[in-house]
Amino acid sequence: PPPGPPAPPADEPITSEAPPPLAEIEASPTNVRAAPIIAAPAPAARKPSVLTAAERARLRRSGFQGQVKAWWAEANLPQRLVAALSLSIIVFGLLGLGGWALFSGGSGPNHGEPKLLTEDVIDDSFGVGEGVTWPAPKTKNFEFSLTKPVKTVAILSFYAKDISANELEVRLNAGAQVYQVEPDTAESSERPREYVFNAEHVHRDGTTNLVAFENLKSTAERAEPWRIWGLQLSYHLVPELAADALIQLAGERYEGATRKFEQKDIGAQNLWAAYVGFREAWLNLEGVPEGPKQPTYQLARDKMRTVRKELDNKCNQLLMTARGLVQTGRYEEAAASLDQVKDFFPTKLHPCQYRAEKERYEQGL
Repeated sequence: PPPGPPAPPADEPITSEAPPPLAEIEASPTNVRAAPIIAAPAPAARKPSVLTAAERARLRRSGFQGQVKAWWAEANLPQRLVAALSLSIIVFGLLGLGGWALFSGGSGPNHGEPKLLTEDVIDDSFGVGEGVTWPAPKTKNFEFSLTKPVKTVAILSFYAKDISANELEVRLNAGAQVYQVEPDTAESSERPREYVFNAEHVHRDGTTNLVAFENLKSTAERAEPWRIWGLQLSYHLVPELAADALIQLAGERYEGATRKFEQKDIGAQNLWAAYVGFREAWLNLEGVPEGPKQPTYQLARDKMRTVRKELDNKCNQLLMTARGLVQTGRYEEAAASLDQVKDFFPTKLHPCQYRAEKERYEQGL
């Protein structure tokens, strides 16, 4: 028979001890169970490109814009958010810089100092004082030239402020004709000053005509405040007629304007036609050679000024209506109110068109 298990050593007694309880076995440090190992999730597979290789190559060959489109199509959400945020910062930064340049006043006008008088209004201001576009402590010179086959009367209009009596003088061609600018009134900012340069003093052969503004109270030590703006030069061609014929023509214009003025409440154009008629009668008589003026001259001029005040009031009414509509948020109606200006003022002979366009710009209409 096969041999049995080896016998225990002689010095080790044989016992019949029972095995330890189960609780002791579980609590034994040699029997601690290892924590279960949890496998990490597999990395998410990258979203496949929405572009084919051919589409990607075509976009990248099409220039910078195509490269941007290709990048955007393949970018993930975080990349797109970062790009959008960066672009927003750049855009708002540029807008802020532009606003600062526009409203800070530090950049000044973006054109040279005007010196040519034309039928287009010069918006810039000249003189001395806060906000003046082009400082001119003592004098400011302008010029104009024309080539006309007939005698021509030139009419200079402009706005003026901070003018006292005997302070500002306007000269044509080194003093051939001189005017003292009237001092300020309550309507200085709304009603332009107007001065006529007679046909005999205006060069119409292409020679430059010089117009000089001079502040008589300013000195090298002290510059008095004064301001002019909105300068405009218009012309009236005097018919080539003898003096008697010019006087007769002026009388006819005066009578026609009087009839229109009597019908001013019938239609919007009648008040304007009256103004133009009285103005033509007056300017035609400006073309009569030096000598005593006919009674029609002063009558026509006075009537023209009367009608001019009514036109000024109508212009103010239209502009104030537009401002009121803007304040209540009715912007389309405000724009329509400014559109009506041309119904009452068909040409730039009156400054209401200029004032309406300025109002439209300031109100953002």
